[in-house]
Amino acid sequence: MWNRREGLLILGLLILSASAILTVEASESVVFVADQSLTQYWRTVYDILVRPAGARSAIEAKYGLVEPNFLSNLTGGISIAQYEAIKSIPGIEVAAPEGLLTYLTITASSDRAFPEPAEPGVYLLEQIETVDDGLQVQEGFRNRCYRVIKPEDLALGYPPVRKCLGGGLAGLTPGVVYPLGFIDSEQEARLVGLDQALVEGEYLTGREPIWATSQSPEGLPTSAPNFPIIRDVPVLLNTTPYISVTLSARLLRVLLPPNLSLEAILARDDPSAVEHLPTQILWERAIGTEESLSLVIEELREEKGTQIFFPRMFWPMKAQTYTEGTAPFPYEGPLVEVTPQIPYRYAEDETERFSNAFSLKLKGMFELERLPVKVEPMNRVPLGMYIPPVVTLRYDESGQPTEPIVIRPTLALTGPVPLPPLALTTLEAARLIAGDDCISAIRVRVGGIDELTPQAQRKIEAVASEIHRRTGLDVDIMVGSSPRRILVHVPGIGYVEEQWVQKNVTLSYHRRIQSGHLLLIVALLVTGGLFAADMAWADLLARQPVLALQKALGWRSATLMGHVLRRALLVGAGAGLSGTALAAGALALARQPLPSLPWLAGVPLLVTALSLLGSLYPALQAARVPPIPMLRMAGLRHRPGQERVRGRSGGALLSARYALRGVVRRWSRSLLAGMTAALSAGLLVLLVGVVVDRAGYLSGTLLGEYILVQVEGYHWWLVGVGMALAAGGMGNSLLAGVLERRREIGVLKALGWRTGAVARLFLLEGAVLGLLGGLAGTALGLAVYLGLYRSVGAGLLWAVLAGLGVPTLVGVLAAAYPARVAAAVAPAEAVRGE
Repeated sequence: MWNRREGLLILGLLILSASAILTVEASESVVFVADQSLTQYWRTVYDILVRPAGARSAIEAKYGLVEPNFLSNLTGGISIAQYEAIKSIPGIEVAAPEGLLTYLTITASSDRAFPEPAEPGVYLLEQIETVDDGLQVQEGFRNRCYRVIKPEDLALGYPPVRKCLGGGLAGLTPGVVYPLGFIDSEQEARLVGLDQALVEGEYLTGREPIWATSQSPEGLPTSAPNFPIIRDVPVLLNTTPYISVTLSARLLRVLLPPNLSLEAILARDDPSAVEHLPTQILWERAIGTEESLSLVIEELREEKGTQIFFPRMFWPMKAQTYTEGTAPFPYEGPLVEVTPQIPYRYAEDETERFSNAFSLKLKGMFELERLPVKVEPMNRVPLGMYIPPVVTLRYDESGQPTEPIVIRPTLALTGPVPLPPLALTTLEAARLIAGDDCISAIRVRVGGIDELTPQAQRKIEAVASEIHRRTGLDVDIMVGSSPRRILVHVPGIGYVEEQWVQKNVTLSYHRRIQSGHLLLIVALLVTGGLFAADMAWADLLARQPVLALQKALGWRSATLMGHVLRRALLVGAGAGLSGTALAAGALALARQPLPSLPWLAGVPLLVTALSLLGSLYPALQAARVPPIPMLRMAGLRHRPGQERVRGRSGGALLSARYALRGVVRRWSRSLLAGMTAALSAGLLVLLVGVVVDRAGYLSGTLLGEYILVQVEGYHWWLVGVGMALAAGGMGNSLLAGVLERRREIGVLKALGWRTGAVARLFLLEGAVLGLLGGLAGTALGLAVYLGLYRSVGAGLLWAVLAGLGVPTLVGVLAAAYPARVAAAVAPAEAVRGE
């Protein structure tokens, strides 16, 4: 015959086996999805980033980050020899250098954008430039210019330089200031497929003829040195308009009085001579960024070579400096202060400014959308040559939250979003213009790697180590990286969110997800094993008189032990197979895939093994039961003094002491029930810590948050099953205590304790048992959490409260039925059996 305890054991093991099957199925699905995502987003555009020695900032080193706009903060520092040394390292598939040379102001002729005057006279040119950076529309510059057109100008054609009265240039400027960058064309094609993004012209080969002439540009100061001009520097133009700029212009004719001649106005060369005169509007027009860029392209396409650029006039400089700061509002995570700087140094000395020059030759144009390399948000790494960093305004200057606003680059060049280069030239041209150490960074891709494995990671790490050993440069492993939101305070704007890059998180996520699922399943099985042990131990204590009688009748110890283990084997096998069948049927009805065959076969075996292991010690104890003492303790002799109870109804303190004494007196059984509650509480603490504390584990990066949504749902099912087993164990322990202490309860009733007071006494005992288990489980869960994630956040407070409160509540609920049974005991039980 199966008794009540064995029925509860069967039910618990059946729930455990069904839950294990469902958990394994969910775990396998989640791990598969997570692994798929990790494998998909593990490989970044480049595996290794190489920068000049000392380029890594203190913030980057402290948090394992890479700045999103590192290119705009670098100006050379890597030599051609170091680049060649890197290319020669075995295992490297691509080594693509990049850098900034100078800033260009490529302007188109005025007649391309606006019609020129057709008659002699005095004209007023007015132009206003406005820029929309996403936050507001700002005025870039305002210009007013009075020009004098003489009859001979119309006859001979306009000179290339049009003077304003009082100085300045009269030509409209439909172009903008852009950086000029450089690449190794062959390596860049292999890295990002730049050669496949052409929309016009030819791709750079790196072997284009670049020639020098001793002819000095016209219009230079007499103090400027003689120097050759590097002619026909080949460039590719980027046709993507990153900025939003509008140039509004109008032409007005000044109505001259008869007594004021053009010669007199030119002789005076002062705009005040005509400023007071009336005007007549001839035309008004506004051109935007795309039209402005098309005019610049048209100017370069004609290959006149008339525009000469002086790279040493505007030396590229660090665009901004980051330092750690604090927020005026509650914020967890790194917060940095940015100090914007002018991204170039203007050479004041004419000898330095005009020491070299070059002209451009347009080879082709490319579109960003045609790049075959698709940059996903989850594993985006900085590509400053093509894509500006993502910057979003989150708080205003006073720290008040605002509507998220994406900030765009501007013409100022000192804003939070650096502008990608308009033109790209070759490494050979950069070496001629800027010298041997012109390279700012090298992006390395390692060959022979197809998927996320520890071996692949070690191979990349070995290549990175060899690069540093041979060159002494700063090396960052970018494979397995993901953007991380960093709050940056920009003076005058507010607090913006930048997407820095958290290095090497994918493999860590892979390991933690795998170990986390294994940890949770093992904890669930251990909880089930403790539950089985608790049930078996309770059954042994209840059956001790029967076992003693069997011993007295001549049963051998081995026979009793085998009997107990056989019952455990039957219970475990039956519950394991039944639970597995129920879970499989439920999955089939829900049209969900079944777990793998090893799990389907292994779960019943595991549950059977847990039942046997849980019954092993009780079986040993059953074999050692002495016959005569046990028969006496079965009620033949009552030992007075066990019911040391005072008072009529028991105050709160007395009730607490009695409840604690009841837990301690049955310490072995209470320990098993408490350990079950502790493991369940530990699971709860671990999960609450992960889910609530977003500063730890997956929630630190975009990839982690993406995976966290997929892997956290079924965890609560595990906690629910664990709590159910804990409730069963505590309820059984408390019910056994009630049945064993009926005489004590009768004494309490005889002394005047009311039914409600007795019920509250056992509810309190359940709360004490749950609280003790919660204390141990909370400590265990915190230890595991800190060991895995090594972070302490405000979310851990909620985890601690849940770890203490939920098991206590479960203990009270588990004690409900035993309390009801205890409350129903009659006072006559106090004298029964005497």
